[in-house]
Order: sequence, then C-alpha cells, then structure tokens
Amino acid sequence: EGREEGREEGKILGQIELLKKIKSMKMLAKDQYNQMMDSLTMQLKELSQSQKSVQTVRA
Repeated sequence: EGREEGREEGKILGQIELLKKIKSMKMLAKDQYNQMMDSLTMQLKELSQSQKSVQTVRA
C-alpha cells in the first residue's frame, strides 16, 4: 500500500521535473505552466495527506 503511494508520488514529481524542463526550453506558455504546476502540487498534497491518515490509523 505504501509502495503504491510512493510510486504515485514519484510519477507526480517526475511530471513536475518534466514541466520545469519544458518551461525552461520556452515551449510552454507561463499561464499554462502555472495551471499544470498547480494541478500537480495539489495531487502531491492530497497524496501526502492520505499517507498521513494511513500512518495515524496504524499508530
């Protein structure tokens, strides 16, 4: 279960890195970049919150 969440987190972090590269190559409009980054960071927050709730249940 934790491994699955870690994999999801890794995917999102990979997408964030890819977005940064694309932006640095000027292939993405700034507002589009911001919108995509907001979406990815929200997904990361949701994942970390669900991981915390799982940990508190186990404790």
